[in-house]
Amino acid sequence: MDKSYGIVIDAGSTGSRLFLYSWTSPSTDELISISAVNDRQERPVVKKVTPGLSSFGDKPEAASAYIKPLLDFAAEFIPEQKLGATPVFIFATAGMRLLSLEKQQNVMENLRKELPRMTKLQILNQHIQKAFTKKRLSTSSVWERVQRPNSAGMIDMGGASAQIAYELPFADSEGGTLPKSGENVQLINLGCRDDDPRFRYRLFVTTFLGFGVNEGAKTYEKFLWKRLSGERPMNSTEDAKTKVPTVVDGCLPLNLLKLTYVEENYSQFGNGDWDTCVSDIATLLFESNSKCPLAKSCFFDGIQAPSKLSLSKVELYGFSEYWFSVDDVLSLGGKYEHDKFERKAKEFCGQSWAVIKKKVKTQFYPKADSERLETQCFKSAWIHAVLHNGFHVDEVQHHFQSAFRINGQEVQWVKMLYFAISEISSLAKALGAIIYQMRYFPLLTENTGRRSMSPKSATGDGKKIQQT
Repeated sequence: MDKSYGIVIDAGSTGSRLFLYSWTSPSTDELISISAVNDRQERPVVKKVTPGLSSFGDKPEAASAYIKPLLDFAAEFIPEQKLGATPVFIFATAGMRLLSLEKQQNVMENLRKELPRMTKLQILNQHIQKAFTKKRLSTSSVWERVQRPNSAGMIDMGGASAQIAYELPFADSEGGTLPKSGENVQLINLGCRDDDPRFRYRLFVTTFLGFGVNEGAKTYEKFLWKRLSGERPMNSTEDAKTKVPTVVDGCLPLNLLKLTYVEENYSQFGNGDWDTCVSDIATLLFESNSKCPLAKSCFFDGIQAPSKLSLSKVELYGFSEYWFSVDDVLSLGGKYEHDKFERKAKEFCGQSWAVIKKKVKTQFYPKADSERLETQCFKSAWIHAVLHNGFHVDEVQHHFQSAFRINGQEVQWVKMLYFAISEISSLAKALGAIIYQMRYFPLLTENTGRRSMSPKSATGDGKKIQQT
């Protein structure tokens, strides 16, 4: 069966990563059958460039030169006769949305003008962004009584934002009120026929902009500065070396000194008190909920949570920083055991920075670089507070685990709405962004008798990709 190809570039806040996929269309009764394209060593075709696309906000004219090497790399693995019909999807995430609208538009305009092979360029809104991440979205006895396997949700912790997605039933079995469509609830259809209920899903999907670990660290630094400013001059201390005011910080390893600037320079001096770190972060999450409507239950940042749907009862997978902060230093990736995670997080943070540096020389932390070791205490506390204080997942009774690779492939948020309908053993063979964007492909190929067509005819918009 003839293959079609598609390129996805996940333009995250810290870098842009390219993925190449191919698919066939067996029939209009099935979703397109999609899998990663492998290189000669049977490894998925993946390439990353840094920094993030958002770094070109002040120099948009350079954005296309930054992206073009990714497209050139992917073209090496696409048959020449297919290049003209290969769609390119560039999905920019929270990093771009932190820019002004004018800067966003300038970057996008440069890409549209200079990359004629591009089929679809868009900054994903928070609803579509998380719809592309939902794993195995199906659940039993929902949407016109279509029977489906049990579902699982996901939490993705990036640098600039955090996201969550999970399936909702249409009625609360206990008589509660569920949010209507539009209140972070999306109704989507992955099938090629709009009247076919088998691939329709009702999702709670939202992005918490500014609550990724890197943006969270900036908020926390402002929190410390506010605390320090409130204590001065009576309780102010001054570091003898830096000659700047110093605040004791539980989110840094013992005796690590960090120079920070908010309104002026100040120093953070680590005391390795992980419990205090978690408590301070929980305070920030609580303060962010001042926007929560009265008499409503919210996660954080004023986002209303569906009533009577405890995330402790949902099979949840944590991606990105939920893997790195658990595994790079603590080696606890996979099934989440709260007490073990908490114990090892405290043990690491309670060490002196000098001891940690000695361990580095003996390769004690082979998966962690210097930046990871310096920020590990904060990041582990941040993901803990978001999971338990933000999303209210119970520390003991839960179904949460972290994940990075499934069947050898990286898991990233733009990759898979197909996660929704796959078993875990085949999760890595799907790409939801293309499934959604090209969902009419089977219907069109049936009508035309062809298995290859332009992106425009399949998506209703965009241009053919031209070889340059």
